[in-house]
Amino acid sequence: MLKGIKYTLLSMFTVFKHLFKKPVTLEYPEKRITPPEQFRGKPVVEGCIKCGTCIKVCPSGAIKIEGDEFKIDLNKCIFCGNCQYYCPKKAIKLGGEYELATEDINGLELTYSTEEGVNVTSSVEQTTRLAQEEGVNVTSSVEQTTRLAQEGDVNVTSSVEQTTRLAQEGEGE
Repeated sequence: MLKGIKYTLLSMFTVFKHLFKKPVTLEYPEKRITPPEQFRGKPVVEGCIKCGTCIKVCPSGAIKIEGDEFKIDLNKCIFCGNCQYYCPKKAIKLGGEYELATEDINGLELTYSTEEGVNVTSSVEQTTRLAQEEGVNVTSSVEQTTRLAQEGDVNVTSSVEQTTRLAQEGEGE
């Protein structure tokens, strides 16, 4: 009996102690939190060049590029951030939007339109120029690009040749 009274008093003490503290929870949806900067929420795509790197690094297979459409299936996406990290153009950003629930399963597929007529040559030139300014060895990037292209059955010979040519021109200057 004394044990029961002891535990009852301890419980009441805990309740009274927390009665005067600020609550930890928020009154959602009236009050919403602002997620931290590194929060990985809804993916947003802008400026995609359809290189396919994101497709290769996505562990859940949530990303597809069909024609001029870039699709992310949120039903499969695990918000790991690999697509954002490995995108060479930094076209994919995981934003702060976290309210993604829907009653319609088709609403879980995000579709973005990729830009038409993106000039890959200027992108290669820009990458080479920036790499040279930073003192980065462009040859290893070319070898990596070739290896990734062969794994994905993509023909990037002209891009590799352009990068190599531009890198050699840069060394001669």
